[in-house]
Amino acid sequence: MLTKRGIAFLNSTFALVVIASFGFDPLFTPIALIVLTVLGVETMLYAKSLRALRLTTATRKLSAGSAFIGDTISVDLGIENKSRGSLGPIVIRDQTPRGFKITTRAEDWILSIDGRSNQLIYYEIEPLQMGDWTFKSVEITLTDRFGIFKTVKNIPCESSIKVYPDMRKGEELLKGRIHLGIRPIRRSAITTPQGSEFSGIREYYPSDDVRMIAWKAMAKSAIQEPKTKQHENEQAINTILVICNSETSGEGKIGIRKLDKIVETAIIFSYLALKTGGMFHVVFSRNARIERVSGRPLEMATKLYNIEPDPQVDIEALVRYASKITQSRSLLLVVVDSPYPHKIKSSSFKVAMVSNHFLHGLLIDTSSFFPIESSDKVLTMARDVLISRELAHLRRLLSDWAEEGITGQLCGKDDLMTKAMEVFANAGVIIEA
Repeated sequence: MLTKRGIAFLNSTFALVVIASFGFDPLFTPIALIVLTVLGVETMLYAKSLRALRLTTATRKLSAGSAFIGDTISVDLGIENKSRGSLGPIVIRDQTPRGFKITTRAEDWILSIDGRSNQLIYYEIEPLQMGDWTFKSVEITLTDRFGIFKTVKNIPCESSIKVYPDMRKGEELLKGRIHLGIRPIRRSAITTPQGSEFSGIREYYPSDDVRMIAWKAMAKSAIQEPKTKQHENEQAINTILVICNSETSGEGKIGIRKLDKIVETAIIFSYLALKTGGMFHVVFSRNARIERVSGRPLEMATKLYNIEPDPQVDIEALVRYASKITQSRSLLLVVVDSPYPHKIKSSSFKVAMVSNHFLHGLLIDTSSFFPIESSDKVLTMARDVLISRELAHLRRLLSDWAEEGITGQLCGKDDLMTKAMEVFANAGVIIEA
């Protein structure tokens, strides 16, 4: 394959040969012969390298099969020339998935490989976005020293890696807020001291446990009536996070998509569940089927890292499923992505209200995931119009929900976790009311 430079070079060479042939000029003729000789030699060398390219193979070895966002992964890329002839010069580019950033300086490598030998290339990458990722092929571009010819070959070389959400971010955020006293518990008076706190003395009932009789208090009373120790049992609030992973939930830049932020929020709640003793579940849709996951933060990360937008998601079915997970009144946090002009009817949440759960909607503000900074006045005006239209649409949705008794709020890229945690912190009071 000829490059643009090669086409220009051949045209110039042809003109030079024509002038030399018809003019028999003593200056042009030697020059034309030299150019033709150089072109012939380069063509032969290129053809030889082209045959070597057909026998070239590539191997790739990743330092880990799984990683967290922000980790450093080393890649060993091996290029082997199995022919006897030399190969080169070649330009090597590894087909790194878009969810990774190459942290070393070079993204392309230019080298030549002798016959029956190989070349090892080492570089480092950083995962930016959770999910299952596959390195599919290695691109090798063969050219000559003058850039006249070029051939591109993609050598299959698959390598897979799983990227989990960044666990450290959740720990840091939780440590920064846990001192606020986030402990959403309900208290109910019982007469057994196991796992409870002493709250006072009351009169004795025949059904009370005799072991709970307050003998000292009874002895001090004038008529020595039996008294019972009363305790309060701490009942942790159960939380269910419903992720309405609609088709638009995958929008956003690499690593900061809507789904990435939602999964980070889910992991935060799994930490909170550990500290408060409550149950925590996540409900979402995968290929039109409802799935539920629960567990510790690391388990949650390994189960949610590959969640994807589902065009067939049924929000009402998700809420109905979530409302049946537990019989006790629980906190249902429903994360909804409904950018303009999509609408989520309040009837989708009615089943949770009937089940007497406390439902709170977290409505994703799409405009916060696409910041547009420009000095162009026209572009700035267009951005402001789009943002105002989006916000008006979302506020209208919240207003419609409020008329039906459903609480909710707008959440952007930077405050989704914060607002979700505030709802969690107040859940104990709200649910008991």
